[in-house]
Amino acid sequence: MIKAIKARKMPRFTRGLAPGVYRAKIHSVKLNEGEVTNRGVRDVVYITFILDDGRTIVQRYFFYLASHTQLGQVTDALMGPIDEGEEVDLTDLIGMECRITVEIRTSANGTGWINVVGVEPFEIDSF
Repeated sequence: MIKAIKARKMPRFTRGLAPGVYRAKIHSVKLNEGEVTNRGVRDVVYITFILDDGRTIVQRYFFYLASHTQLGQVTDALMGPIDEGEEVDLTDLIGMECRITVEIRTSANGTGWINVVGVEPFEIDSF
């Protein structure tokens, strides 16, 4: 039997934030096992980014670590390439500074949300 735990709704929309590239710091990484998603029951990871102006963005990633997945692209960018079978502690991401690229997405019912579409290491001369 698969137990599903309904997650509380995470804040995803930061009002007034325009699409673009922002300097951010990873504030927290949380695993939510057995969350009901539009793709079935999945384990998901929520990464909270704090922008340099204090605004917060929470991005959900499916908990699958491979180079072609969104979570895998985040870890590869910030922690370096990870070998197949290698164990990684995602809490090591906490405190890392990065540049995030955000887009505003809109659902069929008109609800808007911010989606982090890219994460790169922060470099002083990158802004």
